[in-house]
Amino acid sequence: YVGKINAFDNESIIVDKPHNMYLQIGINTGFISLLALLAIYLMYFIDSMKLYYKRNLTTLMDYVGIGAFTGVMAYLGAAFFNDQIISVAPLFYVMVGLGIAINGLIRKQAA
Repeated sequence: YVGKINAFDNESIIVDKPHNMYLQIGINTGFISLLALLAIYLMYFIDSMKLYYKRNLTTLMDYVGIGAFTGVMAYLGAAFFNDQIISVAPLFYVMVGLGIAINGLIRKQAA
C-alpha cells in the first residue's frame, strides 16, 4: 500500500510486471499458452542446433540463419530477467519467424 503511493501516487493501481517474460506469459495468458510457446522455442532451438552444428558456413543464408538463431537465444536468455518490452517484442517475433523460414530453406537446399 505505502509502496504504491510512494511510487505511483495511486494506491488502487494494479502492478503486473513480474520482470520475467515466462512468468508474465504464464500469468497473463495461462499455463497452456506458456507451454505452447516454450514448445515452439524448443523446437526452433533443436532444429537450429541440428542444422548448424557441423555445417560449413558458406552462403549468406547460413550467416543470416546463425545470426537470427543467436539473436533469438539472446532474447530468450534475457527474458529470465526482464518482461516483454513493447518496442522490442515485435522484432523478436519477426526474428523467430525469419529463423524458422531460413532453416526450412537451408534444409531444402541441402536435400
